[in-house]
Amino acid sequence: MKKRGLKNLMLKNKKKVVIVSTLFVLGSALILRNFNRDTSSQDYNFEMSERIVKLQKGEINNSVIVSGKIKSGEVSNVSSTIAAKVKSINVKVGDTVKAGDIICVLDDSNIVKEIESKSKSIEEEKKSLQDNYNKLSNQLEILKSAKDENSKKQNKLIEEAENKLNNANAELNSYEVTFNSIKNTYNIMINGLKDKQASRDNAELAKKKYYEEWIKSGGKVNSEEYKKYIEASSVLEQKEEELNEAKALYDYDNISNNYNESLATYNEKVSLRDEAKNQYDEAISNSIASANASDVEIDNIKTNMNDLNSQIQKLNDNEELKELKENLSKTVLKAETSGKITELKVNVGSMAEGIIGTIQSTENLILEVNIPEYDIKKLNTGMKVKISSDALLDKVDGELISISPIASSDDKGGFSADISINNGSGLFIGTNAKAEIIISSKENVILAPIDSIKDIDTNPKVLLKEDNGEMIEVPVIIGEKNDYYVEISGDNIKEGMEIEADINSYDSELDNSYSNGGN
Repeated sequence: MKKRGLKNLMLKNKKKVVIVSTLFVLGSALILRNFNRDTSSQDYNFEMSERIVKLQKGEINNSVIVSGKIKSGEVSNVSSTIAAKVKSINVKVGDTVKAGDIICVLDDSNIVKEIESKSKSIEEEKKSLQDNYNKLSNQLEILKSAKDENSKKQNKLIEEAENKLNNANAELNSYEVTFNSIKNTYNIMINGLKDKQASRDNAELAKKKYYEEWIKSGGKVNSEEYKKYIEASSVLEQKEEELNEAKALYDYDNISNNYNESLATYNEKVSLRDEAKNQYDEAISNSIASANASDVEIDNIKTNMNDLNSQIQKLNDNEELKELKENLSKTVLKAETSGKITELKVNVGSMAEGIIGTIQSTENLILEVNIPEYDIKKLNTGMKVKISSDALLDKVDGELISISPIASSDDKGGFSADISINNGSGLFIGTNAKAEIIISSKENVILAPIDSIKDIDTNPKVLLKEDNGEMIEVPVIIGEKNDYYVEISGDNIKEGMEIEADINSYDSELDNSYSNGGN
């Protein structure tokens, strides 16, 4: 029988293999015990619960063993969001499909009729709106033309007012030279009379002051106050006479009259200039007001045109029609992901609404396991995993990708976790598998079954088989260990030596693992 076939047979008949192996080892032990009685002076009592294993070098993993079920790492549903009869089905359960493949087609006759009716209604409404839009467009062109004509008229009025203002400014500027000359002569005279005028004004103030003091004292003509008043009056007369003599020297009356006449003419020209400026400003204001009024009318028409255009665009992008067309596209149901059809809930002629089928990837597989509470602190996502299953000949690699932060509430307890499978070829969704989550690993060390160690926690020893067949106790140093194997070393421990192990703990699958290096 080939090796692969033998291994499969052993996996399927594990209990039988264990029984046969046990009987074989027991028989060997009896023969060995009788042989020792005949050939050795030492009477060593070899119990019927023992087996002999050969020490080998290999890799030992500090790990946590868990089990679970295989599931798809990528599951998608084929769903219908509309209620319609199934017209045709293109697949059956078990078929492999690719993303984009048509799964089934729904009856679209009612949706097509609704689309035709809605499209006709929209076209009629669009025509009415377009006619109104065209009328407003014509009105807009008329208003723009009228605005241009009025703008020309207003510009002409502004130009006339501007010319009048320029002429008034020119006349004012021209006369300003004459006026400034007369004004300069007048100011020179005023400056020349300034001191005389100031003396006369001061004398008048003094006279007024002494008069008030005289009246206040009683108004007696023989009083000191009256005397001061008379003296101040005399001084005022003198100052006025001096001022008049100075004015006569400057020809005050002629210069003053000439200045006043020139000032009146200048002010008149300023007034004419200001009036022309007001007319110019008014022409500008009227032009702006007229343009603004036209703009308001134009803007109102543009607003109405924009509203109509928005309504037309809204009809072009009609939500009801879009929804109908979208529903039409939904009558063809396609696969969103690649994988195998694992469920179909409809038949031709049945109503489809909601989930009608399920697609599960057979390439992207995940092992869903439950981690006991006492192991949860040892593990982290990213740890490497060895996966075994009755469906596999050899273990496959994986990785711990998620751990639930919340313990399960069911009787099983623990924490649910997912393990990605690097190569799931040969595994099937829903089947059971074991996972060895590797915490740490040590290579090229001598391994022994854990049940072969005596007093492992105090003074660890193994029963070593010597060349003459006798079993002797040998102390060993314990290194890394897991649930099944332990690393041992010592002065008398070498690869290839045979030691005694407990046959009650014998498991053919574990022995196969041990023969492969303890993995």
